[in-house]
Amino acid sequence: MGPAELATRLAPVLDGLLPPGEGVLVACSGGADSTCLLHVLLARAALRGWRIAAAHFDHRLRDGSGAEQERLAGIVASLGVPFEAGR
Repeated sequence: MGPAELATRLAPVLDGLLPPGEGVLVACSGGADSTCLLHVLLARAALRGWRIAAAHFDHRLRDGSGAEQERLAGIVASLGVPFEAGR
């Protein structure tokens, strides 16, 4: 199941949580679950007028966390979503 189909299935829940035109900041770890959430919200955003942005905070708890943040920045950029990152 792709993001568009998942967004359609979740539409009643998402639409009940987020009013039309709402700004939504998606906290992304870069893992599969938060990246999927970003894709699902984007799939529904045009229909609802949501303004989507993503954010990531590198706590520097694991080796390679900086590279994870850079990889996520690339994914978010390819989606055309504003991105904020911190350390």
